Amino acid sequence: MLYYDSICSALIDRFPEVFDLYENEYESELRWPHVIYENYFVRYIKRVLRSGSEQTAGIFEFLEDMATSADQEVRNLLQVSVLEALADRDDTRKLMQPLMGPETRKIYEKLHNYMYLD
Repeated sequence: MLYYDSICSALIDRFPEVFDLYENEYESELRWPHVIYENYFVRYIKRVLRSGSEQTAGIFEFLEDMATSADQEVRNLLQVSVLEALADRDDTRKLMQPLMGPETRKIYEKLHNYMYLD
């Protein structure tokens, strides 16, 4: 189960490669999950989606874990700092939609309807 107070550690544990390009640049921002997820994880997701890598499955499993978390702050982080940032481009949206789990899709569809992206 993912909890907001350890969500940055969970990201680092699951996807250490997210931070490979940034050396220690990100460490001062670990206390701000929204910054870490939007500035680092979203970039990583976009890069992996565009490459067609097999890593996408693990990413979307993690997003589904966030979507099913009992912690509302984790679900909010997913919506505001990940899905909103990913939904800003048509090509990214088209690549990620078939990969979403059911709960991630529900959150995304609410966001999509709210933002009138299509």
